This record gives sequence, C-alpha cells and structure tokens, in this order.
Amino acid sequence: AQKPRVQLARPLLVTNASVIHSLDSSVPQPSAFCVGTDGRFLAVGSLEDVATSCTDGAGSAPEVLNAHGSVVLPGLIDSHSHLMDEGRRLSIADLSTAVDEHSAAEAARKFFDAHSPAPGKFLQGFGWDQNRWPSAAFPTKASLDAVLPQGVPVYLDRIDGHAAWVNSAALRLGGVSKTTPDPKGGRIVRDASGEPTGVLVDSAKALVTRVIPEATGSERRSWLQKCLRECADLGLTGAHDMGQDPANLALYQEMAEDRNLSLRINAYRFGRDEPGMGRAGKPTDPKLIEHEGLLNIR
Repeated sequence: AQKPRVQLARPLLVTNASVIHSLDSSVPQPSAFCVGTDGRFLAVGSLEDVATSCTDGAGSAPEVLNAHGSVVLPGLIDSHSHLMDEGRRLSIADLSTAVDEHSAAEAARKFFDAHSPAPGKFLQGFGWDQNRWPSAAFPTKASLDAVLPQGVPVYLDRIDGHAAWVNSAALRLGGVSKTTPDPKGGRIVRDASGEPTGVLVDSAKALVTRVIPEATGSERRSWLQKCLRECADLGLTGAHDMGQDPANLALYQEMAEDRNLSLRINAYRFGRDEPGMGRAGKPTDPKLIEHEGLLNIR
C-alpha cells in the first residue's frame, strides 16, 4: 500500500494566530485551522467553527498548538533553486565566516579533523571571500599546505563560485604547473615567477574539478535529505529546481515514487537534450514526468 505523505497521530489544531493568510476570500480573517492525520487541511476559520470539525472520525481529541499571536503564511515556493548544490554545500567545509586567509585555512583543517575524507577523496569547502579580509588578496596554496596533510587534495570554492582555492596536492592531480597555459575563459593565478599560487578562476577551475571523483549515490541522497530538512525549517514547501543532471533526476524520481520527498519539486533538466532517467537508469519521457504533485521534470 502506498504510504501517505504525512502521518499524524492525531489531528492538529492551530489556534491564537494574529493573522492567517489563507488566500481564501470566503474566510477573510481566520484565526485557527485544523490539519488531519493525513496532513490535509480539514478546516480554516474561527476557533469555534474549526474546533467542531477537527476530528479524525474516531473521536480523538486534536493536538492543540498555540500560535501565540504569530502570523501564519502558506508554504513558500522558491522560484529558482539548486537543491543538490545546497545539499552539497551543507555537507562540506563552511568558510563563509572566515575573517582572513589564516582563519579560512583553519576552518578547512577543523573540517578535515572532524570529517576526514576517504582515501582518494577531496576535502571540499565553500564560501571564502578575500574581499572581506584585511588584505583583500587572493589566498595561496601555502596556507593550506601548512595546516593539512600533504597527500590530501583540497578544493575550496569562492562564495560566488567564480574561483577555487586549492592546495599543492590538488594542483598535482590536475596537472597544473608553471607551464600550464590559461584555458579560454579562465585564469591560473600565478606569482612573479609564473608559479601557480593555488587560485583558479572561472574555466580554470575545471583543471581540478575534472579529477574530483563523482559523487556516489549515497552521497547524493544525503545531500538531498539535508537540503529537504533545511527547506522544511525555512517554511519552503515547493521549489523550481534548475539545471539537474540525469543522476539527480533519477534520485528525485526514486524518492518521489517512495513518497520520501517532503518538498514539491519542479525540476528542469540541464540545458541539453537529455531524457530524464527513471529507476535502474531506464530512460523516461523527455517531455514531462509527473509524480502525484510531488515532482515534475521538464
């Protein structure tokens, strides 16, 4: 049997809200609402009216939640999101609070100490911004080499995604040296002698990203689950998710079929003529895939 999206032990009665934006003109000023055990709204209106209909049919008293004068909004919908990127960001080193190059390198080291990557894996991070640092200068591989094991490749994205800070191990794996030319649309930042300093700009990032191992299925699932939890915490109930590849779309379909998506997702394929992928990698209709309001793929 198909499991419901939500299963509550008892109906939920929310009361004492200052404003409930129901978007229903027939109930202009509701102060309470009731959600049934299957997660569907049973009633919205005054407390007196709602309380009489807030039952599961077996006479169970509802759980009562006092909103304490809060404003209640319908679920929010993000009109342009990158859910898997956000899930990945939540799973790697956060450098966004670093106040200088040293503290950014230390944040990467602390993440390594707490989450040592498996052999062959990169230590990855996101969020550094040299413009917020006193020197306003790009960081260098030397700072990372000084605090992290020499055999561990490190790849740290700048906050805008237009540059990456890497260590010597990552440069070696990518084959980046003094004689490597700048790729079209990118730049290898160099010192006065022409030696790469450890920052790769725009398309030059691909010199290293091409040697970063592909995410495993379990890693992708973990990223999506983390992102779904964050969306729920922020009151998001829907998202338009841009630029997804077949592996991510296959995961979305699997979780939708198992009713494990807690977010309604309109997913848009990456800008290539690729069909979406279903269970076991089977191609699906490239025009539109729909799973009972939980997932649409275009």
